[in-house]
Amino acid sequence: MVWAWYVLLGTGLLYVLFRAKRKQRIIPVVAPNRNTSLEFVNTISSLYFQQQNHKTIFRKQMQLFLSHLRNRYNLVTRDLDDQLIRKIIIRSEVDEETVRAIFDEYKRVEKHLDDPYVEVASKTLVNFYLMIEKFHKEVAENEGKYN
Repeated sequence: MVWAWYVLLGTGLLYVLFRAKRKQRIIPVVAPNRNTSLEFVNTISSLYFQQQNHKTIFRKQMQLFLSHLRNRYNLVTRDLDDQLIRKIIIRSEVDEETVRAIFDEYKRVEKHLDDPYVEVASKTLVNFYLMIEKFHKEVAENEGKYN
């Protein structure tokens, strides 16, 4: 009978000893954040497409291009002049024709952007996009030469 008390005390002591450890709560599984930037771009682009607002898209393309130049090449893009074009050509190592074509087209269309009676044709918008795309491709090709 005495042994039964010892076994009971021993198991009670072992129970208290192992149960005294802090129990950690279960960490719930959290779903990762979804990248909705493509959905946003699709929504905005379809909105512009439905409105046929080519002037706004044209401005946005140039703003994005200038933002790229500021961030990538640390250029001040306040004045769109020959000095800026020369700096872009030197730093990006892109042909002068390509860079000048972008700025010439922008300056040509910019005159009419504030006029509510003049519309920007979709063909002009596509050509401007292709000029900027050509710039980016030449930059990528030039980077590939040095890697």
